[in-house]
Amino acid sequence: MNQNRPLQASSLVVALGLLLGACDGVAADEVAGSFDRMLAHQPAVSAPITAADREKDPLLQAVVIPLRDGVRHASAKADPIADSFARMLAHTPNPAAPAVPSHLGPDPLIAAMVVPLREWFAESAAQTRVARASTTTAAH
Repeated sequence: MNQNRPLQASSLVVALGLLLGACDGVAADEVAGSFDRMLAHQPAVSAPITAADREKDPLLQAVVIPLRDGVRHASAKADPIADSFARMLAHTPNPAAPAVPSHLGPDPLIAAMVVPLREWFAESAAQTRVARASTTTAAH
């Protein structure tokens, strides 16, 4: 029984140290202090806004009322981002490749990346067609 007494004493010392450390941590806890300040806050006393005043509020006129009513106000300045999207969406694609000056020769990026991928996809598609054809004929 005496063998357990040092173990109990050391456990008691560790538990007491943790308890004291936790107490100091709670007293200096910034999060708990911020909640205490938030809950102790007294709201400002002001008169409620009336319906007539609500329509005059510049923030409501700029943000809330257009969203509520689905009205988009024309901006005083041109919006380059909206204009670029409008041009992009109105663009008609041209199926013809742009002309390349003859003195430049083949594009090295196209030769290094596009041509091998194009050949690989063509071979892969051909193998898939052969595999499908062989499974279709074997099924009949």
